[in-house]
Amino acid sequence: MSPRIPGHGEDDAKGPRSAVRRNHRIRASEVQVLAPDGVRLGIMRTSDAISRALALGLDLVEVAPNEHPPICQIMDFEQYFRNHKDEPPNRWNSGAN
Repeated sequence: MSPRIPGHGEDDAKGPRSAVRRNHRIRASEVQVLAPDGVRLGIMRTSDAISRALALGLDLVEVAPNEHPPICQIMDFEQYFRNHKDEPPNRWNSGAN
């Protein structure tokens, strides 16, 4: 079995998980990055932000896709999803945090 690549595989199914872009599914070339504690790290290339998140064992999650550039936060997506999965589906599609 190949190693799990965060942002691939389990996101391919339809549903709230696939509505939130993370890691290699983020399309923008540059993003505004927030650290896990919410501190702004600035604007950086998406590939650099993903590398930074993966080095910490976390995911880069697009939390405000309609901003220019989009705002992404480094976080544990699985934990975030577990904590927010019971919220109404429109929350996931609105681009809200």
